[in-house]
Amino acid sequence: GCKLVDTAEEVYKAADVIIKINTLTDQDFSNLRRGQVVVTYLWPAFNPELLKTLAAKGVTAMSVDAVPRITRAQKLDTRSSMANMAGYKAIIEAFHLLPRFAKPLTTAAGSVPAANVFIIGAGVAGLSAIGTSRSLGALVTANDTRSVVKEQVESMGAKFAEVPYKEEGAGAGGYAKEMSEGFHKAQMQLYSQEVKKADVVVTTAQIPGKPAPLLITKEMVRSMRPGSVI
Repeated sequence: GCKLVDTAEEVYKAADVIIKINTLTDQDFSNLRRGQVVVTYLWPAFNPELLKTLAAKGVTAMSVDAVPRITRAQKLDTRSSMANMAGYKAIIEAFHLLPRFAKPLTTAAGSVPAANVFIIGAGVAGLSAIGTSRSLGALVTANDTRSVVKEQVESMGAKFAEVPYKEEGAGAGGYAKEMSEGFHKAQMQLYSQEVKKADVVVTTAQIPGKPAPLLITKEMVRSMRPGSVI
């Protein structure tokens, strides 16, 4: 019962509700008209001007990335599935670029140890990255501000690197919260040690509604081996 058209412009002209996976482009904005409803990824915390533009156009927008992680909203939780793919793809891309094998090798010419992977953040993307790394045979260390995920990390065969500072990082809805200055300092010291040993570093840490924290410093990057991947 669906009608196929040749261009996106025709869809915008005919439809009252637009459902889009990727964020709106400039062309999408020019096609939108007053009274339409748009369901898409908006990332409102990073795009305040985008929201003003939509409001000025008289468009009703639903940001699927802002759907809360609760049972009732599970059917709308596209972010978890996208995060799962992101964690998987990050590891695949990293080992495509890394000039060595992920798993340990023993040959007649000698032995090669497994690659070391350090993953920051053990949410959906982080756990997916852990699982993919382990399936490739790599040694994995992960860290998260939420101590409750330690068991999940270890159950997947990874080592949990704990920050030596007494502060709980679990916030509302199971998401991570912003931590104190003292915790952040201890966290940076831990990361300096772990990043230096890693062949691959994957950063998935995020705080809802805010830009992702910048956790890898220039000094950490300089300490890594040539050919390593972040």
